[in-house]
Amino acid sequence: PHRTFEEYFAALYLAAKPDAELLPLLRRLLHDPRWDEVILLTLGHIYFAVNQTRAENLLEKLCLNPEREQPEYEDLFHRDLLFAVRAAGDGIVLAQPHFDAMVNGVMDIYFDSDQNTSRYEQLQQQVEARLKNNLSLAGNEFAILYFLALLTSRNDPILEQVVRAIGLLGMKDKRVIATLLYMLNDEDDSVRANAAIALLRLDMKDEKVIAILCSELESKQSNTRLSVELALVEKQVTHDLVITTSLNLLAHDDSGTRSTAARLLSQLKADAADVLTSLFGLLDNPHKGVRVSAASVLVGLKAETDQVLDVLHELLHDEDDCVSDEAESVLESLRLRDAEPEDYFGEPYDFSDYEPPEPTPEEYAKQYAEYEAWLRERTENPWMEYADKASELQVIGEVNPQVVDALISLLAHEHGYVRARASEAIEKLQIDTQEVKHSLHQAAQGSSGIMFGSISYNAAYEALYSIVSSQRSSADEAICKGLAEESAD
Repeated sequence: PHRTFEEYFAALYLAAKPDAELLPLLRRLLHDPRWDEVILLTLGHIYFAVNQTRAENLLEKLCLNPEREQPEYEDLFHRDLLFAVRAAGDGIVLAQPHFDAMVNGVMDIYFDSDQNTSRYEQLQQQVEARLKNNLSLAGNEFAILYFLALLTSRNDPILEQVVRAIGLLGMKDKRVIATLLYMLNDEDDSVRANAAIALLRLDMKDEKVIAILCSELESKQSNTRLSVELALVEKQVTHDLVITTSLNLLAHDDSGTRSTAARLLSQLKADAADVLTSLFGLLDNPHKGVRVSAASVLVGLKAETDQVLDVLHELLHDEDDCVSDEAESVLESLRLRDAEPEDYFGEPYDFSDYEPPEPTPEEYAKQYAEYEAWLRERTENPWMEYADKASELQVIGEVNPQVVDALISLLAHEHGYVRARASEAIEKLQIDTQEVKHSLHQAAQGSSGIMFGSISYNAAYEALYSIVSSQRSSADEAICKGLAEESAD
């Protein structure tokens, strides 16, 4: 039978069992991807067709009770809690104390900089998906008070997340909006910017909000510029002030600010005649970075002309790597935009008669200088050899005790980049031993103060999650037998 029918009949079979038998079965099958939908259907059938209180109690005992049997590494992944949110999104209404505890748990994961759960990108994405798709908190009093407390605490590390969550949830409560409007007058630039982003995501596009966002496009903090850019693009804000500010910033001294302005103009499709005239005028600017940024926008707006292409080809071999790289990137995007699908990887090249040209003295000197720089970098940074070793073990693809021991030792290296490469190799090879998982767990909880700490603990987290999630629980024989009997009927 079709998988949907199998899941439905399995859910009916499970729902008919007494709780004393059902709860241990659900616990054993929980977080096995093959059974997630079956468990949700089981709880939903009990809630809507049998007894609501019974379904609520089952969900609470399965996922929320502090004394429950918890799955492996629940302190890191919080899969029980996120599954409970998913079930609540399917319509199971928990008693208020249980619901508030669930919401509080989710918020603590999302915003907790003390316990470091807010640093795991994959976990943050999962929580955001649950907030957006499964929890209706826009009018929930507990959630509103929680957000108000965070907004007024001025906790800078999490303020951006608070703002993002308010936008995701569409939290238009009057108290929240009043607090955000008050924050627009704060003396701290980042506070004003985050408040303006939140109001914009709540569809409040008044002049003051737009003016603050435009001023932050020139921020020295690249993260602030990116957050403002994403918010303006998300809401497709084509206000005159946004377009004018972006055009002016194309002539900015800072290349990052110019790039932000160029992307913004392209993504907002700012192709009005006066805008195009200004962009073509910038092609004659004496600053090479300004010219290539203007050309980039014109290509993004599909307004390239021979003049635009001439500028890009002229700058393609510029001595400034930033300028030449951007010119190359724009020309490549232009080629791919107009290419047939089979051309995306370029034409195959026949190397049989190819003879490399002899390098000129200048080219040889450059190559030798690059080699010396490479050698010096490895001499000064011996950890790079260890990172290369981790990558080599991944490419070889052979798993034996020596490989496992080598990767475990690399997971404990003092440099985060080495740990990250080791984690990626373990994930790729799917090495599933208790010692490896324990080492990944330690690496994921490592100090953020080490070099490349962020990529280190995120890579370890993702590797451990991948290995644990790929484990398949053995389906209970009685469930399989019941499924077969139900399917036969």
